[in-house]
Amino acid sequence: MATGSIPQFSGKIEHYMQRLESYFLIHKTDADLKKHVLIMGLSESQYETLTDLVSPEMPQDVSYDNLVLQLKRHYGTVTNKWLRGLSLEKSRDHRMNL
Repeated sequence: MATGSIPQFSGKIEHYMQRLESYFLIHKTDADLKKHVLIMGLSESQYETLTDLVSPEMPQDVSYDNLVLQLKRHYGTVTNKWLRGLSLEKSRDHRMNL
């Protein structure tokens, strides 16, 4: 079995979850243990935030998928579809003027 420390959550939640999934694959982590590994990768303030997000339950009593959902909702990047469309339109107009 490969060794290594649990990835710590920093940066974008999407990137962290990709790294964590790689950790799970390398270590052949049981589904039941995933939420505990996820919790261990959080800082004190991140754990406190997660506790608030799943209240009145405790994070260890919530499913892994629900913990991931809550973290992504809270820390995830939100793309405004209208602004993204405007940006693409400007890019297209710029290319046409070249």
